[in-house]
Amino acid sequence: MTAYLAVLAPLLAGLYQPLGTESAVLVVGEDGRAWLTVQARVAIASEGTTVVWDLSGAGADAATARLSVLTGAPVVRVAWRRQSGELVQWRLDGGQNSVTPTQVCLSALVQDMKVEREHVVVARGDTLDWQCSVKLSGWKGKTVEAMGVRLPDGEAVVSLKPDQTVSAPVWQESGVRCRWALRWDSRGGGQAATRTVVLDRTGVTGLGLRSLPAGRISLTSEGKEWQRGFGGAAAGETVEIDAGPEETVRVQRTKAAATQVNVRSDVHRRLAAFDEQVEYEYAVMYAGREEVALEIVEHPAKGWRVEDASHQWRRKDAETMIIAVPLAARSKASVRVVVVRPNQVPQ
Repeated sequence: MTAYLAVLAPLLAGLYQPLGTESAVLVVGEDGRAWLTVQARVAIASEGTTVVWDLSGAGADAATARLSVLTGAPVVRVAWRRQSGELVQWRLDGGQNSVTPTQVCLSALVQDMKVEREHVVVARGDTLDWQCSVKLSGWKGKTVEAMGVRLPDGEAVVSLKPDQTVSAPVWQESGVRCRWALRWDSRGGGQAATRTVVLDRTGVTGLGLRSLPAGRISLTSEGKEWQRGFGGAAAGETVEIDAGPEETVRVQRTKAAATQVNVRSDVHRRLAAFDEQVEYEYAVMYAGREEVALEIVEHPAKGWRVEDASHQWRRKDAETMIIAVPLAARSKASVRVVVVRPNQVPQ
C-alpha cells in the first residue's frame, strides 16, 4: 500500500515540490483500532510549508487524519489543517532559518477494520509450541500485496484485499514448559473431569514476559484439537487452557447442605446473626490404569473457612477452594469438606 505524500512550497512562490511516495504501515493500538501511518522527511521553509496527504483508495477516514512532528527544531508548528474530500493539508511554520529539516508522521484511522488474535498451541508432553497470529477483516481500500502491521506484541506482513479476511503470524515460542492438571469444577455442569494445561509464567523469560492478548485459541494434544475463547493474560500471569473432558474420571457432588449454627438473637428474640455451615460430599470414580491426582474445584461464598476435610485443600481466591484427591488405578474415593461462613445476617 502506498499513501501519496507531497510538500507544497510557499503558496506565494507557486512551487510544488513532490517527495515521492512512502510505504504505509498499519499500527494497531492497545484498544485494537488500526491506524494507517506514513513517515516522511520534509524541509520546512522559514516562510512555511504545506504538507499534503492524498488518502484516495487508502481505506482510511480522512476526517481522523493527523500530523505529528517527530524531529526538527522546536519552532516547527502546525499552523492550520484543511480537508477537501480525501485530500488533507497541514501548514507547517518554521523558524528564522531558511530550511528546517523535519521528520513527520501522518496517521488516519482505518474504518471498519476488525483486529483479532488467533493462538495455535501444540502440546508435546510437558512442553508446548505456541504461535500467535493476527486476523484482519473489513479492509475497504485498494488491494495491497504487502502491508506491514505493527502491534503491541509484535509485527506481521499481510496481503490485503477489499472485504477479505487475512491472517499472519506475529510471534512464536517453542518448548514452553507446562504441566497437566486433572480437574472437576462444580460449576462445570457435568460429571466428567477435564484435562487442563497449566503454564506458570512467573519468573520465566520469553513467553512469560509477554502480555497475551485475548482472542481464539486452538489446542492440539495427542491428535485431538480443542478450540476455545481465550480471555488473554498479563505478563507473568498463570495461563490455564481447557484440553477437553477426561472420561476415565467422573465426580458426583452428592451433598451440599447448608445449616445455621451458633444462632444469635437480638433483644426482641429475632434472628440477628448466625454461622453458616456447608457440608460438601463427592463420590469419585476412576477407571484409568495409572495413579493420578484429581483437583476438585468448589466455590463457597466469600468469608469461608474450612472446619473439617477428608483431603488436603488450598484456597485459590476468596470464592474458590481446590481439594487434592490422589487416585489409585481403577479406584473410588469419597471426599468430604465442611465449610463455615461466620457472622452471617438474615437477608
